[in-house]
Amino acid sequence: MERKWIVNLTNFRAGLLFFFKFVPIAAFVFFVLGVVKDWPDQITRPFVLKLLFFLVFVVAFGFVAIRFALPLKTARLLGNTLIVGNFLTKIEVPLQNIEFVDGPDGTSLQRITNHLDHESRFGNRIVIVPGFLRATSVANYLRGVVDKPT
Repeated sequence: MERKWIVNLTNFRAGLLFFFKFVPIAAFVFFVLGVVKDWPDQITRPFVLKLLFFLVFVVAFGFVAIRFALPLKTARLLGNTLIVGNFLTKIEVPLQNIEFVDGPDGTSLQRITNHLDHESRFGNRIVIVPGFLRATSVANYLRGVVDKPT
């Protein structure tokens, strides 16, 4: 029974990762379409206020999407290697290149950050989001694997 739990812990990808990354883009597109659909023939004060709200929304929403969603990666542990990807590219990170594991953080995503000792294609921090209610178990498991002498 314990072995099955450990095998499940080796796949750190959250089922909602696709949702976290691409729903903000879809919401932005629908918001833009709403503004374009209501574009008037004459510029009026209510339309200018709507456009101003749109610009504030775009800046705030863009900041949140870039800050929280874009750094998220998929990860899978295979032997002494962490396979990390972002839906388009995958890299292999040997466990000895991970300095320490930080997290889960206090956000609702419960992100886990793996700090690398050198720069990789994804930077020197690999941020993953495990499945719902698994973040503490995954972080402790990663810490145990990374801290083992090889």
